[in-house]
Amino acid sequence: MEVGQEKELKVPPEQGYGEDKPELVQTIDSKLFDEAEITPEVGMVLKTPHGNCHVTKIMDDKIEISYNHPLAGKTLDYKVKVINIEKK
Repeated sequence: MEVGQEKELKVPPEQGYGEDKPELVQTIDSKLFDEAEITPEVGMVLKTPHGNCHVTKIMDDKIEISYNHPLAGKTLDYKVKVINIEKK
């Protein structure tokens, strides 16, 4: 690419954050959040002894969490433009 040139790129899941793995999704009792005085919200990131996870669904008495990366399973679309080229 040259300065000023633009390009659109698509990165499929297998070349990005990987496929969404169902085995990394868990449903837990909402009492755990109540006991910890946490109000869950979809997208909220939680630090657990097993690593970071995020809330994906809130049901009446259950909360779904996922240890997948939030972008797992998604095709990433990028639009890039070369602003400058520097030589070392």
